[in-house]
Amino acid sequence: MSGIDGLGRSAPRNLAPTTEASPPVLAPPPNPDHFAPAIAEIFGGRRPGGPSDVELLQAMTQGQLPVEEGLLRVAYSGGWPLATPEGYYYASAGPGPVALAGDHNRWRPEVMEQKGNLWVAFVPKAAAGRYKLVGPDGQFRPDPWARNYAYDDHGEISVSKAQGAHLERWPLFSGEGLPPRSLRVWVPAKKPTHHLYTHDGQNLFNPGAPHGGWRLQHAAGPHTLVIGIDHGPDRRAEMTHTVEWREGKQVGGDGDRYAKLVREHVQPHIEARYGAPRRVGVMGSSLGGLVSYHLADRYENSYDAVISLSGTFGWGALDPKSNGDTMQSRYQRRVAEGRPLRRPIFYLDSGGVPGGHDNYDSNRKMADALADMGYRWNKDLWHWHEPGAPHTEASWAKRVFRPLRLFEAL
Repeated sequence: MSGIDGLGRSAPRNLAPTTEASPPVLAPPPNPDHFAPAIAEIFGGRRPGGPSDVELLQAMTQGQLPVEEGLLRVAYSGGWPLATPEGYYYASAGPGPVALAGDHNRWRPEVMEQKGNLWVAFVPKAAAGRYKLVGPDGQFRPDPWARNYAYDDHGEISVSKAQGAHLERWPLFSGEGLPPRSLRVWVPAKKPTHHLYTHDGQNLFNPGAPHGGWRLQHAAGPHTLVIGIDHGPDRRAEMTHTVEWREGKQVGGDGDRYAKLVREHVQPHIEARYGAPRRVGVMGSSLGGLVSYHLADRYENSYDAVISLSGTFGWGALDPKSNGDTMQSRYQRRVAEGRPLRRPIFYLDSGGVPGGHDNYDSNRKMADALADMGYRWNKDLWHWHEPGAPHTEASWAKRVFRPLRLFEAL
């Protein structure tokens, strides 16, 4: 038997003949509850050394390692599909039968080999390319564990080996007791010198995201690594620096934990994998814009650029019980106490109109307050107004090039 001991390369078995690939359906994300032990060990600083990815795969197929733990370990090591000198091993936890379809077999699904609780297939190196998994329902789905992926006319598509500028995923990233989430990284074709941490990763690169998404891969410069951090199920809590009282309940206010996740967990991981950058920025829209300014306040002088599009800077002022703890008041307090932020450039924008929507008024007030604090227009402070623009990803996609160019010029 050739290949990894115990993993044969038997002849593939075709599913029902098909002349055309079925329309793909996005796979649901892995259930983090099933991965709690592996997550705790990998992200708790106790990752053991020793076994190679090939040995991990073999241990999974022989029942010596829980499949969920092995899948996650390989995902944070060499990544899926697992590369060997001869080719790539693909794996799926099912339910089966699971087939593999891609460039290597002209998109005709071939059933993978069942090894215990795992479905495994091997594709020679020269033939490997784009691929999807096909479940027992016949639907084509991207591999939720694939390190490299892209988008085509049918949505997300998995990629065996990246070439040139590309997208990478780090699944089930965890820290600070917050729910696990994916990190989505746009890797430029040239060596990255600028790292931009951006919130709401689900909406940044996918053209099928609501309102078309941001499509940041088309706006970023050739040396900018964009790190998209998916938000958790309670986005409002994660991205607000203080609680507000609404309808008799406290809402929000978990921004410190989220900021710590980004600064003390995500950033070290990214720099360990992609190298230390020359410049670091943080960017978001709506509540993501608010938490970007919170990160800069929480981690003093850690960011070279702080970017907000339609930021929710009114948060903290809508109810008297929140004591008016807005981001504007926090920055003003910094200056009054002699602790101004010296390092960043600040960018704010909004659509809407005075007295209208898209957070126009609170953004205008925040920008003017920063100017009153001594930040200089067109030196380290910028404000852009897109009259009447709505509060949507499509609007942010149209004007995100402005702050990106400012950041990339640093």
